[in-house]
Amino acid sequence: MLEFHLIDSSYSKQESFELLYELLDAKITLLGKKIHSNSERGVSSEHFESRREKLLETRDRLKDLLAAFDEGELSVSCKVTVQS
Repeated sequence: MLEFHLIDSSYSKQESFELLYELLDAKITLLGKKIHSNSERGVSSEHFESRREKLLETRDRLKDLLAAFDEGELSVSCKVTVQS
């Protein structure tokens, strides 16, 4: 097992949004590619489609949440765990 902190710092509201938006967008794009690939091969992508939809909703909620915060530094943390 491997655990590490991908993000563990403070950022301005704008920097926080840009960082998290880019991470979410990268995963959404990857899922879109998997869905397209599966579609071309005639394979079901139900799990990928569901996951992509949830991440799109999360991205929208993130935008609303950060808009409600006052200006100033925000603490952002993202822990990654990899295990078999």
